[in-house]
Amino acid sequence: MVTLAGFVGLIVLGLLFGAIARAFNEQIQFADVLPGLVIFAAALVWRTIRRLRARRRDRLTFSPLSRDELRKARSKLRQGKNLERV
Repeated sequence: MVTLAGFVGLIVLGLLFGAIARAFNEQIQFADVLPGLVIFAAALVWRTIRRLRARRRDRLTFSPLSRDELRKARSKLRQGKNLERV
Protein backbone atom coordinates (compact mmCIF):
# COMPACT_ATOMS: atom_id res chain seq x y z
CA MET A 1 0.00 0.00 0.00
CA VAL A 2 2.88 2.34 0.80
CA THR A 3 4.45 1.56 -2.57
CA LEU A 4 1.28 2.48 -4.40
CA ALA A 5 0.92 5.73 -2.45
CA GLY A 6 4.53 6.63 -3.22
CA PHE A 7 4.04 5.82 -6.89
CA VAL A 8 0.94 8.00 -7.16
CA GLY A 9 2.68 10.76 -5.20
CA LEU A 10 5.61 10.78 -7.62
CA ILE A 11 3.26 11.00 -10.59
CA VAL A 12 1.37 13.92 -9.07
CA LEU A 13 4.63 15.66 -8.17
CA GLY A 14 5.88 15.30 -11.73
CA LEU A 15 2.66 16.65 -13.18
CA LEU A 16 2.72 19.63 -10.82
CA PHE A 17 6.34 20.39 -11.63
CA GLY A 18 5.59 20.21 -15.35
CA ALA A 19 2.62 22.56 -14.99
CA ILE A 20 4.66 25.06 -12.95
CA ALA A 21 7.52 24.93 -15.47
CA ARG A 22 5.11 25.63 -18.35
CA ALA A 23 3.46 28.49 -16.47
CA PHE A 24 6.73 30.34 -15.87
CA ASN A 25 8.42 29.80 -19.20
CA GLU A 26 6.80 28.62 -22.40
CA GLN A 27 10.15 27.96 -24.09
CA ILE A 28 11.20 25.12 -21.85
CA GLN A 29 11.48 22.14 -24.18
CA PHE A 30 11.64 19.44 -21.53
CA ALA A 31 8.39 20.55 -19.86
CA ASP A 32 6.39 18.39 -22.26
CA VAL A 33 8.61 15.38 -21.63
CA LEU A 34 8.94 15.86 -17.89
CA PRO A 35 5.72 14.09 -16.80
CA GLY A 36 6.68 11.06 -18.88
CA LEU A 37 10.16 11.01 -17.36
CA VAL A 38 8.71 11.24 -13.87
CA ILE A 39 6.33 8.37 -14.59
CA PHE A 40 9.24 6.31 -15.94
CA ALA A 41 11.38 7.11 -12.89
CA ALA A 42 8.48 6.28 -10.58
CA ALA A 43 8.02 2.93 -12.34
CA LEU A 44 11.71 2.15 -11.84
CA VAL A 45 11.49 3.04 -8.16
CA TRP A 46 8.35 0.96 -7.77
CA ARG A 47 10.01 -2.03 -9.43
CA THR A 48 13.08 -1.70 -7.22
CA ILE A 49 10.99 -1.54 -4.06
CA ARG A 50 9.02 -4.61 -5.11
CA ARG A 51 12.24 -6.54 -5.78
CA LEU A 52 13.65 -5.59 -2.39
CA ARG A 53 10.48 -6.70 -0.66
CA ALA A 54 10.58 -10.02 -2.51
CA ARG A 55 14.19 -10.54 -1.42
CA ARG A 56 13.22 -9.82 2.16
CA ARG A 57 10.62 -12.58 1.99
CA ASP A 58 13.23 -15.06 0.75
CA ARG A 59 15.60 -14.50 3.69
CA LEU A 60 16.16 -17.13 6.32
CA THR A 61 13.49 -17.21 8.99
CA PHE A 62 15.80 -17.91 11.91
CA SER A 63 18.19 -15.46 13.48
CA PRO A 64 21.97 -15.91 13.49
CA LEU A 65 23.63 -17.65 16.40
CA SER A 66 24.68 -15.68 19.45
CA ARG A 67 28.32 -15.55 20.58
CA ASP A 68 27.70 -18.17 23.21
CA GLU A 69 26.00 -20.52 20.76
CA LEU A 70 28.85 -20.08 18.25
CA ARG A 71 31.44 -20.81 20.95
CA LYS A 72 29.64 -23.97 22.01
CA ALA A 73 29.24 -25.15 18.42
CA ARG A 74 32.96 -24.59 17.71
CA SER A 75 33.97 -26.46 20.85
CA LYS A 76 31.78 -29.41 19.86
CA LEU A 77 33.33 -29.46 16.39
CA ARG A 78 36.84 -29.37 17.85
CA GLN A 79 36.03 -32.16 20.30
CA GLY A 80 34.73 -34.27 17.45
CA LYS A 81 38.01 -33.87 15.53
CA ASN A 82 40.05 -34.78 18.62
CA LEU A 83 38.04 -37.97 19.11
CA GLU A 84 38.64 -39.09 15.52
CA ARG A 85 42.43 -38.81 15.93
CA VAL A 86 42.48 -41.08 18.98
